[in-house]
Amino acid sequence: MAASNLTSTDKFNVYDRLAQLNRSFDFTTDNLVELRQYGILDKKMLETFCGLAKELQSQINCKLLATLHENEDKDAFEFGKVRIARDHYLNAERPAFKQGKRRKR
Repeated sequence: MAASNLTSTDKFNVYDRLAQLNRSFDFTTDNLVELRQYGILDKKMLETFCGLAKELQSQINCKLLATLHENEDKDAFEFGKVRIARDHYLNAERPAFKQGKRRKR
């Protein structure tokens, strides 16, 4: 999933959908547990289905969050430039970006 250039609204919608997905998985496992009272699912089958649902939930979360984390890192770096420029403006002696030591040739 290429999540580059997400707007603030896009981010809100993506995180909202992720929350809805997780809520839906919670409802799914709750409903499976409630079905047990009707004798439709035995304990072993119930544990298997709940485990499969939670595994899928975890796999979705891992993939989405890894992609979102990468996107947030890029945004933090880009927007951090604004703070660095302001710091430099307020204290001109402080370089805008840390200058590395140069080797003499």
